[in-house]
Amino acid sequence: MRVRFTRRAFNDLMAQVDWLEQFSPDAARRASQSIQDTLAWLADYPLAAPRVDADHRDVAVRFGRDGFFIRYRIDREDLVVVRVFHGRQAR
Repeated sequence: MRVRFTRRAFNDLMAQVDWLEQFSPDAARRASQSIQDTLAWLADYPLAAPRVDADHRDVAVRFGRDGFFIRYRIDREDLVVVRVFHGRQAR
């Protein structure tokens, strides 16, 4: 399954990584890698994460104390990432 990002989700991801980069470039790199690894797994197992509503699913990304959440939908053969949240961020 192909992974695509909405513009908003891409901006979310960049904001998370940019924020971390200010404090620790290594942490930013590791966070980005954890998110990429989770997306690669989701491409193979898109139905593995629980639904949060009729159209969307959330998957947790383990990283640090709070991690991240990726909200996505399945659109035919595409996994469309619609948001990327920090674990403490309001969803």
